[in-house]
Amino acid sequence: MKTDHLVPYALALLRIVSGYTLLLHGTAKYFHVPHIAMFDNLQALSMVGVAGMIELVAGVLLILGLFTRSAAFIASGMTAVAISTPMRLRVMACSHS
Repeated sequence: MKTDHLVPYALALLRIVSGYTLLLHGTAKYFHVPHIAMFDNLQALSMVGVAGMIELVAGVLLILGLFTRSAAFIASGMTAVAISTPMRLRVMACSHS
């Protein structure tokens, strides 16, 4: 049974769900929907604030299917920085003690 005709639908579903996930994280940071207490006093130009803006813009672009490669590339770079930052801080703290 050939399933090649389903590939575009699967890719669209992956793109839309990824965009929705990014959008949800961005709206939690800027519009407090869903409300997360950690983001109550968020400063727009902090690292978390810039990440929220990237999540909002990239999420909307991915859902709409506009500039998807660029939006996904920037969002993946933001995610890589978000993942590596706590590890880097932990290593720096251990090396100074």
